[in-house]
Amino acid sequence: MNIMGLLKRKKKAKRESPGKGNPKRKTPKGKAKRKLGLRERLSIPITMKSFRVFSWFLPRRYKRNTKQLLIYAGKEWDSDKFLGVINFVSLFILLIGLQYSIMAGDLLIMTLSFLTFLLIHAVTHFYIYFKMLSRTKKIEQYLPDALQLIAANVRAGMTPFQALRFAARDEFGDLKTEIERATAKAFGTTSFSQALLSIKERINSRVLERAIQLFVSSMKSGAHMANILEEAGRDISENRSLKNELATNTKMYSMFILFIVMMGTPFLLVISIRFLEMITALQVRSSGQVGFGMSFLMSDVTITPEFLFYVSMVMLLITSLSAGIMIGVISDGKVKYGFKYFPFLATGTIAIFFVCRFLIEYMGLF
Repeated sequence: MNIMGLLKRKKKAKRESPGKGNPKRKTPKGKAKRKLGLRERLSIPITMKSFRVFSWFLPRRYKRNTKQLLIYAGKEWDSDKFLGVINFVSLFILLIGLQYSIMAGDLLIMTLSFLTFLLIHAVTHFYIYFKMLSRTKKIEQYLPDALQLIAANVRAGMTPFQALRFAARDEFGDLKTEIERATAKAFGTTSFSQALLSIKERINSRVLERAIQLFVSSMKSGAHMANILEEAGRDISENRSLKNELATNTKMYSMFILFIVMMGTPFLLVISIRFLEMITALQVRSSGQVGFGMSFLMSDVTITPEFLFYVSMVMLLITSLSAGIMIGVISDGKVKYGFKYFPFLATGTIAIFFVCRFLIEYMGLF
């Protein structure tokens, strides 16, 4: 009986012991780890997770294009969270505007709310787009030097993989990052040629894509890789110099457009408003007594100076947008480049408009 009692006590002690033999029992260490995990979960901003919900209402094509633009721009952001934040802000402004317009019964506020909603998304898209263009230009600027360095490494007896790996210099910026990413892929299950071709999926550059295809084809065919890469680098440098020369030659056209938009248009609009104010004042003073040759003062003027002022603001914005598009096409050859100049042109033309109005009306120049 004593032996049976001892065995029961040993079994009971094993059940109650916090050792390795009882994994179900939670030790103080396990409890501390669980609390730490809960704190870590609570420390993550819940709002950042919930912002994904606001991206569900956006079109799939828009989300797919934004995700690709973020990759091209070199931004390691979550596209759903990013679009969710943008959509949340724009919807918040839209709902406030709609509520205020319903309470005040003003359709203008409702229209401005919808325009603000669209403007926020448009500004976001063009911000990422111009970031992508800036990154592409920098990479194309460093590409000829990188090709020359790879060719020199090949001439020194290195393999193509070693030549590319040792050509990743810090001064190449984002190009160095993409080269290191491709060589890291080649260390795994991906072949070296596929790793090279994957670079064009993260950089939107036709020049870089052609250079990579030339590198891969020369590596597979066994051609003189060093000579081919040197020639490709020289061709890219010559093309860049020709584009810079063409942009220099077309600067006079851009300056002429800037002068007309920023100086001529605001001045003429201010003169028009001032002339209409003078005609309205003369009609009030005449009070039906009009002399010879002044019969036009008897007719009612349906356009008021206030209405012409708002029309002038709209005309200045439209003219600035058109001029920016023209400058973008002339200097860079793309319509979207013109939107980069629009904020500066719009701000400049409106500022000059008010300066001309101050000089003409309050300084008595006209």
